[in-house]
Amino acid sequence: MSLPRPSRLSWLLNRAMLLDLWRSLGRFLKAPLDSVAFRILRLLFSQVRTPAQTLLLLRLDGIGDLLFFARYLESLRQAFSGYKVILVCREEVAELAEQLNGFDAVLPLKARKYQWNYAYRVSFLSRLRSNRPHMTIYLSYHRRHIGDEIALLSGAPTVVAFNGNTEIIRAGTKSRNDKYYTALVDVPDHVPEQMRYVRLAEFLGVPLYASNVWSTSRQANPKQVAVIAPGSTSSMRRWPAHRFAEVADTVAGTFGFKIVLCGDGSQGKLLRKVSSLMSWPRELMEGAPMREVVDLIGSSRLLIGNDSGLLHVAGVLNTPAVGIVGGGHFSRYFPYGRMKVVTNPLDCFECNWKCRYRRPYCVTDISTESVVAAVYDVLAEQ
Repeated sequence: MSLPRPSRLSWLLNRAMLLDLWRSLGRFLKAPLDSVAFRILRLLFSQVRTPAQTLLLLRLDGIGDLLFFARYLESLRQAFSGYKVILVCREEVAELAEQLNGFDAVLPLKARKYQWNYAYRVSFLSRLRSNRPHMTIYLSYHRRHIGDEIALLSGAPTVVAFNGNTEIIRAGTKSRNDKYYTALVDVPDHVPEQMRYVRLAEFLGVPLYASNVWSTSRQANPKQVAVIAPGSTSSMRRWPAHRFAEVADTVAGTFGFKIVLCGDGSQGKLLRKVSSLMSWPRELMEGAPMREVVDLIGSSRLLIGNDSGLLHVAGVLNTPAVGIVGGGHFSRYFPYGRMKVVTNPLDCFECNWKCRYRRPYCVTDISTESVVAAVYDVLAEQ
């Protein structure tokens, strides 16, 4: 008697279970492997070199975090007059970083490759150390182990970081890494991001002030364009597509603005979904070079978007914007620039996006009426 052949669905489910098991095993083994690798790399790169006049800044987070910090870069450079300032950032952020004022060089990191390919680690660290930094500053409050490793093995005689938390790093790993830093700038969790840079500036002994991020700025006579940015790095932070479509139609019909749906190459499906739900004419701008995106936002009358990098672009360009912001990190960034923030306040704010509910009501239940009202408010202030 022959056994029945397994169904295609059964095969896919078994394959998915095996992949999950493999990933779980990898995560289980990763921590001890990284611990051993860190010790070996410390021995490999133990030779002390004479430092050059180089300041190394390290950021392994997203576009928004970089843009918010970049406003204060000029005041930081005061403490290092005459120094070459090098930024280490994720490869996907490097294109934008190279366009900012204040960095003399940008060193892109293939973060996933660094995490899993130990030969790449050695190669990257060797290249990094060839710059002979005098000081390295790890600028992310939410520190990661690979960020700590890069900072601590950069070869700089002085290595500084924020005290940080254990949101994305194991407590034991963080405690071990803390001991190797020259100094940790102590800042409470769940405070405005600006406070972190105030404390860093105090540590360095310089005043903190904001300055222009780009050599190009907002145009004096913006076009009658409203940019709609429905994407975000996390689905938890995304307002529903049908509500973006409703607001976009209202803005087009009320103010006569041309609507441009804008997002990176990974957001094409979302942009097309919003577009399919709209009635008024619209244009899609998917995966365009960052320079074109910056020019678009700088020449527009309005941006409406989630907590995302494009909302930060509007903030630093002083483009009127309406930010749809949830409660996960509510106190950290917004508003700044010419921005109105809309949210659904709940008693669970500052949850670090560890949502206790089946969906993030602080985002999904924001009404279209409240967003439209914020549009009227921000345009009335122009």
